[in-house]
Amino acid sequence: IMPRILLISTEAVTLRAFMLPIARRLRERGWRVDGAAHGIASDAECAESFCEVQEIAWSRNPLDPRNLLSAAATMRE
Repeated sequence: IMPRILLISTEAVTLRAFMLPIARRLRERGWRVDGAAHGIASDAECAESFCEVQEIAWSRNPLDPRNLLSAAATMRE
């Protein structure tokens, strides 16, 4: 069974800046590494580094209703 991990951030730029080296290293070791963030679908470097990317419509503002409504439902799917 292939180990799996999902790396999540509110913004794709955060995944690109901090998590891509980790994602690449885990993939080299046989892991399935997926990413989820706002803006990730249009980020070519993220698309190349993750096995699958999931666009999540949320914001960095913890009081933004999108964080509780649509983003949570998308993550459950």
